[in-house]
Amino acid sequence: MANDTTAILAALPIAGWCVSAGRYPFLTRAWAADVSRFTAMLRLIATGWAAPMVLWRRVLRSLRRPRVLLYGGLLGLAVCTLVIGLGQRPALRVDAMRDRSVMAREVLDDAGQPQVENVYRLLVMNASAQARTVRVRATSPTAGALTVVDAAPMTLAPAEAHHLTVRLRAPLAALQAAGGTPGTAVPISLHVQDDASTDIATTPSTLWLPR
Repeated sequence: MANDTTAILAALPIAGWCVSAGRYPFLTRAWAADVSRFTAMLRLIATGWAAPMVLWRRVLRSLRRPRVLLYGGLLGLAVCTLVIGLGQRPALRVDAMRDRSVMAREVLDDAGQPQVENVYRLLVMNASAQARTVRVRATSPTAGALTVVDAAPMTLAPAEAHHLTVRLRAPLAALQAAGGTPGTAVPISLHVQDDASTDIATTPSTLWLPR
């Protein structure tokens, strides 16, 4: 088989030369191009048949080079980091920004008790491929029970980001009992939780007392 292939490879360049030299004008340029491509293909096949081990030895010799090993290791590390990052990406994310037009104000609740109210702008992001219904809540180790005013559930479409304005209230008496003074801030946490799963996103913030 190798001898037949060698004979074909020896004859095809002659045919291509004849066509290019115009010795056979009845042969078209398209046929000459096909002959050239077929010659190249047969040359590759014959090389693989004649010396398959030589090709593998060249590949293995290239892989043993320190530069190839270094680049291959860095590429593998980057791929592993990307896969781990995608696997650990949270389905819900939230960022909080204080509304600077209303730093803090004192209001009365339905029972006539004084409350400290702060306003926040939230950016809620659904990074999953399914719709989610979420609600916002707040906690604090020192501010007592925090109330999110008009905390209605919100539906997020897949891969949607939504801006939300939140009014947060805390009892003034609880803040004063915890040592809060006018013009100071109390640490709080804002949570966005999915009702249908245990996914929850948390961001830290502060609750300011009015001066």
